[in-house]
Amino acid sequence: MDTQWLDNNLLIILLLPFIWTLLIYFIVRFFKTHRWRKVHIIVQWSALAYVFGVVLIVDELYNVFILSYVLIVFILFLALQIVMQWRNDTSISLMTAIVLLLRIVFLLFIIAYIVLIVIYGIRIFA
Repeated sequence: MDTQWLDNNLLIILLLPFIWTLLIYFIVRFFKTHRWRKVHIIVQWSALAYVFGVVLIVDELYNVFILSYVLIVFILFLALQIVMQWRNDTSISLMTAIVLLLRIVFLLFIIAYIVLIVIYGIRIFA
């Protein structure tokens, strides 16, 4: 696979999750909903961008493509969440499990993204 384009535009690709989050923020800002609902919409729509960013940074820094591992963990989490809903005798809702997954993924991957960006910056400028 030709990675010349990726090498030339790596800075843009690395900053894409922040840009995506800001774009979603400016779009959601005009909605007539509660403030916390707007925050939840921004988080849920930005989560996958940070997963994309972390996968690319890990691939760039360590030459390890972790997307398959991340997808396996996502599927296991969804299965665990469905089982927990079933055990608690609540109505089983895949949408509730996906929303919870996206919120947790956002929290974990934004922290990982920031740490990896700092490591990447140290590696470039040191």
